[in-house]
Amino acid sequence: MKLHCLLFLLLTGWMFAGTPGSTPGPEPEIEKLLCALQKVEGVTFVRNGSEYTTVQACEHLRLKWSKQKASIHNTEEFILLCGTKSSMSGKPYLIKFADGHTEECGVYLRALLNSLSPRP
Repeated sequence: MKLHCLLFLLLTGWMFAGTPGSTPGPEPEIEKLLCALQKVEGVTFVRNGSEYTTVQACEHLRLKWSKQKASIHNTEEFILLCGTKSSMSGKPYLIKFADGHTEECGVYLRALLNSLSPRP
């Protein structure tokens, strides 16, 4: 999966570097967020009551993203549409920490995103 992240970031950077005046879509920032989530240790992703690794979580979020790309124009929309709750049950996704406490995944993803690229 690390290779997937590296290749994606290299390819998207290369594609946009050669296009004067164009701004990249949300893909590089979303992929950067997912790559960072994959590397987080000591947490599990909880979806509909079942626990998953962060790698499995990222696979699931990428799948949801692939099905909703036309509706996602920025990273906040990605978090809102793909990273907050199950589209099947409506239950919120959670991040479970080693000490047992949980945090809503959307809140966690926003904080992780801000740690990667602070917003003004």
